[in-house]
Amino acid sequence: MRKINELAVVTHSYTQNGQDKKHWQNVGAIYQTDDGRVRIRLDAFFNFSALKQDNSDSVWIAVFKPRDKDNNQQQQNQQNNGYGQSYPAQDFDYNASIPAGEPPF
Repeated sequence: MRKINELAVVTHSYTQNGQDKKHWQNVGAIYQTDDGRVRIRLDAFFNFSALKQDNSDSVWIAVFKPRDKDNNQQQQNQQNNGYGQSYPAQDFDYNASIPAGEPPF
């Protein structure tokens, strides 16, 4: 099984040097099995109900390409004091509709 994507949520927003920023927390990953099936692993420690939900009962989870651990581990530890992973905000279409029909698994 190989990791094909990482999953992250915005835990809070802040302002730095006059710019609005978002803090992203890694909450799991998407894996593909040897026979092509897709599996999602969510970290059990993370409390999704604690996220601000903007008048909704839903939580949005963003999908990112996996980071190269060897090249980014030292930089990541410096930015996060060794805790979790942080991701830059990316454009995401929160109004996109889910395709109709059967799920692809």
